[in-house]
Amino acid sequence: MALMIILNINYAKKAKNGFYKVANYIEKVQHSRKMNCCIYKSRTST
Repeated sequence: MALMIILNINYAKKAKNGFYKVANYIEKVQHSRKMNCCIYKSRTST
């Protein structure tokens, strides 16, 4: 029983880390897209 609890805690930590990595990646991709969009707009407007 105690072993299962320890495994669940470790799994939860791994899942949390994985979620944060995915969230960071998505944020970076969205940020880079926004930057590219802004650069594109500034180039076309001038």
